[in-house]
Amino acid sequence: MDQALRTATEAADGLAALGGLSGPLVVFALRDRITGSGGAVRKVVVGVQRNDASWQLLRDWEVLKLLNPAADRPRSALFQAEPTEELDVSQVLAEAEQSIESRLDELELPFRLPAIEQLACLIPGTRVR
Repeated sequence: MDQALRTATEAADGLAALGGLSGPLVVFALRDRITGSGGAVRKVVVGVQRNDASWQLLRDWEVLKLLNPAADRPRSALFQAEPTEELDVSQVLAEAEQSIESRLDELELPFRLPAIEQLACLIPGTRVR
């Protein structure tokens, strides 16, 4: 129950509908739970985007490349969107986190015990007139 409440509370702050997305995009920050390791990399940002039934892993630069076109639009237009489909956001977040957890080795992180923190969840949307 505590996990569900925490997920719902966190999701409200970082959830938005955004036009131009082919599928839900969840952005995470990864860091080492073990402090004092002395590494130069303290946090890594990655994303996963669902296309059809699979999740595609996106490194930080790929997330930026995907979202940069949105930065060219006025802020007022950017956040005036409604979801194009009804999604169970808690299920989307759980699937996305599971995808990241299963692919940590692909990222070749310098962390001994990675912690995963959800930063944002963007879902496909259409502009509201």
